Amino acid sequence: HLSLRRQRQMCIRDSICLIVISAEHTLQHEVAVLQRKIAEIGGNVDGAILNRRRFHVPKIVYDRM
Repeated sequence: HLSLRRQRQMCIRDSICLIVISAEHTLQHEVAVLQRKIAEIGGNVDGAILNRRRFHVPKIVYDRM
């Protein structure tokens, strides 16, 4: 996790702000808080990257193998 100070530095310095979200670990509430903090310091979230996403195979598919 980045400190609020580091988040501010990144939003002020960089022209594009992306949020990297760890799939299955990051809560929706945590992302909302981060977006709000970025907006409070004048930044705009341009996009999000969903990292470590897994595609689970349903049990019915395993049963057919």
